[in-house]
Amino acid sequence: MVTTLPNDPTIDAAPTKQQPTTQDNNNMRQASVSEKIGASKEATNDTNNANNANNTSQDVEGDGDDAPGEYQGVGIGQAPKKKKKRKSKKGKSKPSGFEEFFVEPPLTKEQYEEDLAIYSPEKPFTERIEQCIQRYRARRRFDHFRTQVFTNYLVLGGISSGQKMFSGGIDIKEGEDDAEAIAKQVATDFVIDKIKLSQGSSDRQDEDGEIWDVDFVTVVKAFLSNKVPFVLSIRRLDDLETCCKVVQNFLNYIIFHNVAPEYIDNVKEAIEVAKLAEKELPMCLDFGRKVPGDFNTACSAYFGGWYEGMLENRSEDWADLVLPKVGYTTNEAAGIVKTCLDAHGTTEEKAAGLNAKRISHEHCGFEIVGIDIPPIGTPGGLKALGKLRLKVWHDPEEPAWETLLDEVEIYLEKQILHYAFLGMKLECTIHTLDTGMHYWDELTFCGASFFTLMDDPDFKESDGFSDEEQFDPKDKSVKQTRTDKEAAST
Repeated sequence: MVTTLPNDPTIDAAPTKQQPTTQDNNNMRQASVSEKIGASKEATNDTNNANNANNTSQDVEGDGDDAPGEYQGVGIGQAPKKKKKRKSKKGKSKPSGFEEFFVEPPLTKEQYEEDLAIYSPEKPFTERIEQCIQRYRARRRFDHFRTQVFTNYLVLGGISSGQKMFSGGIDIKEGEDDAEAIAKQVATDFVIDKIKLSQGSSDRQDEDGEIWDVDFVTVVKAFLSNKVPFVLSIRRLDDLETCCKVVQNFLNYIIFHNVAPEYIDNVKEAIEVAKLAEKELPMCLDFGRKVPGDFNTACSAYFGGWYEGMLENRSEDWADLVLPKVGYTTNEAAGIVKTCLDAHGTTEEKAAGLNAKRISHEHCGFEIVGIDIPPIGTPGGLKALGKLRLKVWHDPEEPAWETLLDEVEIYLEKQILHYAFLGMKLECTIHTLDTGMHYWDELTFCGASFFTLMDDPDFKESDGFSDEEQFDPKDKSVKQTRTDKEAAST
């Protein structure tokens, strides 16, 4: 029996299992965590690479065959990305022709020759103006408001807007005049028949005995002074300016293309009227909102008038409600009247003071013929009183007012006088005191210096009255001048 020594290196001894220490366990845990983190990063990178490959295949179509389960680089169950469509800017940069500093581009030789043919003086004016309106509409970018303004302007001037009735079909033939003939067929603005008949006769009368003539000035006056503010009820400052600009733009087009050389002076005068309207219409709007002024309101409340007792005679059921201040109480009115008369009244007006009595009142039309604005430094500041001189006026198309008044003066605040201008037309109630002083209230009309009444040429009455039986709210025959004493005695 051979004995083997344990320390002999030549002898193969059986391996002995050793127990792991605490340090060994920690090293093993760290290695396991590192392996998991590495595996997670590899998975993330694989996913990103796959997405990049899909995006590339979507941007480039037809780049090789798609893998099974994919269509043009998009996997099944994955929605394709939608590309945003760019908004078209076509036509947005094109001028409308109504810009403030717009100028008609120079005519080419061909355009000049075309104008000579279309607007030849040998053709009737009615035919030339129809062609002009059609071409003008085609060369301007109208919005809805400008379209309505321009159409109403044409209608007042005797141009009917709409498809021609019984005009037949368009017969296209070979020849130089085909384009012009077709243009006539499809035109939507044409002179009404009664004006054509009057212009074709020697005395220029239509079948109703009315005389028609070409007058751009009168049409512009009637349109801007009456139809725009009172018929169409256009009251915004921007809209009023647009109305004036549309008219000027069209008239300038007529001059530029030499449409009516025989009426060139009349057209130029009409343009000046439209420019004047740009200044006067806004002033009429502001003036009408500010009158009658504090002093005249106080006089009306104290001596008698529209504002008399407005705040004192309220029902007690309404006493707790907050109402807009439209007048003054007697005490408030007395204080304003006395203060103003002491500062600006005549000797007789100061002597009578609050004891003056109203002896008459009349409602009629006036024209401003004088404006006396108090100089700078006058006591009262903006509340300083100046004077407005009024002369009785009536429209030539209406009967004259039955009144004893001729020319009157009224006191008015300085801040309101700045909105008045010579020639402004008014309708109001004038009250007269026994001292000779006048004051006003009930301003029912405020118009431009060129105010003109004119009905549409094809206007038809539709209220059931005949021409002899028409009801006129301004009928002076039923509006008698009465003094307060006469009214009290009846």
